Amino acid sequence: MKLPRFVRRNQGSIAFGIMTIGSIAISYPNIQAQQKNMDLLKNQIASNNQQAELLNQSREFEQQQAKIAESRYQKGCIPVVAKNNPRKYVGLVERRPVLDQVSEQPLSVGSIVCDAHGNTGVVLRFSDKVGVGNMAFTGNRKIVMFRLKNYKGSSYSQPVN
Repeated sequence: MKLPRFVRRNQGSIAFGIMTIGSIAISYPNIQAQQKNMDLLKNQIASNNQQAELLNQSREFEQQQAKIAESRYQKGCIPVVAKNNPRKYVGLVERRPVLDQVSEQPLSVGSIVCDAHGNTGVVLRFSDKVGVGNMAFTGNRKIVMFRLKNYKGSSYSQPVN
């Protein structure tokens, strides 16, 4: 039996081609598994990038809030003290009213208030009441303590639960 001339001339290439096709056929399940792994890795990288972006936005927001809070402390916010013990500072709570110690009436709208924890806020009128809103926080203890030292008559104690 005589092989056609083309096959005789290209026996090596044909053998190589057959081996390549065989290798691909044998390796196909592994190739599919690798593709799935690559897809999982791509999704994980995209998720990590999204998380990093959210953290970056959060950090930028915190920095902006810190600048606002520090400005309020430097301009002379009104520290909030306990009703039953005016020598103790208390924390601000969103939408909760801040009362004048003597008249027991809410502070006027627009008043800037602060606490010993680094929180500041503006007294606002909500639909149902007057309370603290537009809160901002700073972790700069030096600025907070400087403001509280200039406010005579009260002392700071750690919050308890």
